[in-house]
Amino acid sequence: MPDDDAADPRELLAAFDASPYGVVLGDDLRRRRLVFEALAQSEDAMTREVGEQLFTGAIEPREVLRSSAYREFVRDALVRGEKMDIKELGVRLDALTRSGALTGDLERDSRAQADPKPGGRRPADGDDRR
Repeated sequence: MPDDDAADPRELLAAFDASPYGVVLGDDLRRRRLVFEALAQSEDAMTREVGEQLFTGAIEPREVLRSSAYREFVRDALVRGEKMDIKELGVRLDALTRSGALTGDLERDSRAQADPKPGGRRPADGDDRR
């Protein structure tokens, strides 16, 4: 990662695309499933609710904006995304890579990050945390 304060997002994306995860995320269906599952595992109740509905297929992504509560959720998420520190994200990714926490198996790694306890349940297992 460059040392300047404003890391070029294109460099971060190119490095990511070259990683083992880039290949997995190139598959639209796998990517969507992993994103929906990650949302469904959130500690935030609204994020979890939206994620569970997307993960189970109860709603499609375009339907999220039909609900006024979900529209506000999306607006808030966009604001948080705009404030995201790309350089800090790169530093955290580098640290995870160096620590061995990232194996190159995106599905395994995403579950390990969401629930580091062995045998942890996922939303697909019927976990209702609301």
